[in-house]
Order: sequence, then structure tokens, then C-alpha cells
Amino acid sequence: MEKRLLIDNKSCILVEFSNEEEALAIGYTCWLNETATEEELNNIIENKKEVEIVWPKCDVQSARKMKTILKGLTDEHWEVHAVKVFGFGDWTNMSTELDSLQKNNVLCTTKQNRHLIMKKSFDDTEYATCTSKQTDKSIKKV
Repeated sequence: MEKRLLIDNKSCILVEFSNEEEALAIGYTCWLNETATEEELNNIIENKKEVEIVWPKCDVQSARKMKTILKGLTDEHWEVHAVKVFGFGDWTNMSTELDSLQKNNVLCTTKQNRHLIMKKSFDDTEYATCTSKQTDKSIKKV
């Protein structure tokens, strides 16, 4: 069986395509042209090194759905791309990281990061308007 068909939801990577502006996607580590250990992936991420990956000409989905799709693809349906790896892990975590990166431009939303994001999203005037409306409602109830 071909290496690129050995996909698993536990071996995913979050990448940005170098030749496309801010094009982020989740792929599988087996699609990397060079096999990388966890330590090597950490090195690639820290050094922001570009690596080559083969990518299918289709929408990438979780491993269960993707296995069926990949069976019908030939070599013509794969392209080589240069990517920067932002993270690796299971499909669910990488999906969460992708959403966070797209919405908030923050990778790895820790509790502290979420607090800062919420703080930025509430402008002081919006907060004042929101609290004054709550106060008005509570006065009307009495």
C-alpha cells in the first residue's frame, strides 16, 4: 500500500501553503515527502521551515471519509506543495486550532488567550451599553 494512503486521525498536521496567501488546511503526516518524527516536526515548527508535501486535488476530510476518497485517486490527482507546519496531533485538535487561527489569528487557544480575545472583542462603549441595558431591564421588573 502506498505511503500516502496510510492516513490516520491521530497523525494530522496543520499547514499553511507557502505559495497561497493565508491558505490553511489540515492534512496527514504521511503526505509529507520526508518522514518526520515528533521531534523533527517540533523542529520544523519552531524554525518555521518550509517542507514539501503531496496534496490531493480534493477537499480533505477526516480519515474515515478520506480513505474512501483516496481509493479513487490516481497519481494525476496529487500535487507537490511547499508548506509551513503550524502543528500536529489528532484531527479534532487540529480542527480546533484551524478554527482558532482563522477566527482569532491565535494558535493554541489557552484559557489566557481566550480571555485576551474576549477582552479585545468587547470595546468599552459596547460593554457600557450592554450593562446599561441590563440595568434598565432589572429596573422595569421591579
